[in-house]
Amino acid sequence: HNNSGDDDEDDATSMSSTQILESQVDLSSIRPEDRRIRLQLSFQIFIRLVSARFHPLVIFLDDIQWMDASSVELLQVLALNRESQNLMIIGSYRSNEVFAQ
Repeated sequence: HNNSGDDDEDDATSMSSTQILESQVDLSSIRPEDRRIRLQLSFQIFIRLVSARFHPLVIFLDDIQWMDASSVELLQVLALNRESQNLMIIGSYRSNEVFAQ
């Protein structure tokens, strides 16, 4: 449990699945930039929920040479998040499929 004093964040990470499903927002009414930020925040919260000091989360991504720009940005957000200390991201790529642009 995070004792940072941020009550909103504590509430978000302690919500039940029923509360999450009932509190869904119609995404068509949200700007694309705000949807992107919400998705990134959701991933950050998820990783904090499923990882712990003695039970770290390891994510292995294969063929990362095919990642699109949004996926690369999400990966950067997750990798640089200081609160995701129990996360290891491993990526692999095929050097013969990487082309200079």
